[in-house]
Amino acid sequence: MCSVQGKETERKVVSAQEGDDVQLPCPGSFTGNGSAGDIAWWNDEDRVVLLGKVQPDYQNRMTFDPLTGDLVIHKVSPDDSGFYWCSEEFHSYGIFLNVIGPYLRF
Repeated sequence: MCSVQGKETERKVVSAQEGDDVQLPCPGSFTGNGSAGDIAWWNDEDRVVLLGKVQPDYQNRMTFDPLTGDLVIHKVSPDDSGFYWCSEEFHSYGIFLNVIGPYLRF
């Protein structure tokens, strides 16, 4: 855990197979209590979710669960690999998403 501008930040790595749907959790005391709509999600420098709504550039591939704060990315591709984080007033949670290409079948 580290501190970023006065916020506690946790980080983890999630791996996914290309084409899968991936659920990125946003754990913390601020989820599950009806306040998940205050959560924002980012992918690198781009804001994905603001005030409980997926931003227009991401609506065709991502959904946000306002009850849990989780972000779901549908049919991931290697281009989706990178750092994602959710944030609210006092907490920030980071996830590195590693999308693995298709396996060859013999």
